[in-house]
Amino acid sequence: MTLFQVDTPLPHIPDNLTIPQFMLREIHGRPVRPRDSPFFIEDATGRGITYEEVHHRTYSLANALSLRWNVGLNDVVCILSPNHVDYMPAVWAAQILGAIITQVYSRSSAG
Repeated sequence: MTLFQVDTPLPHIPDNLTIPQFMLREIHGRPVRPRDSPFFIEDATGRGITYEEVHHRTYSLANALSLRWNVGLNDVVCILSPNHVDYMPAVWAAQILGAIITQVYSRSSAG
């Protein structure tokens, strides 16, 4: 028994791309996201963050991580952050450089 009926075939999901490549590149055959559709919604203000803005934030941070701190392949980047619209761009920026992400819950305590 299926839970829902799919009348059209699902799009091909490439297995040779990183998550940032899949999320931030226009891929042939993938449904096109409407430009006025927000990629993220900022919780505090309700402001929509567009694909272009997420793309810019991610690649700008990747550039800064590389130039300022020489982050690269197999480096470990620790992200200590509450839930925020810049959380995924920070993760993706490090992944673009080939870094390994370790995450710490922002409300963790030492004891």
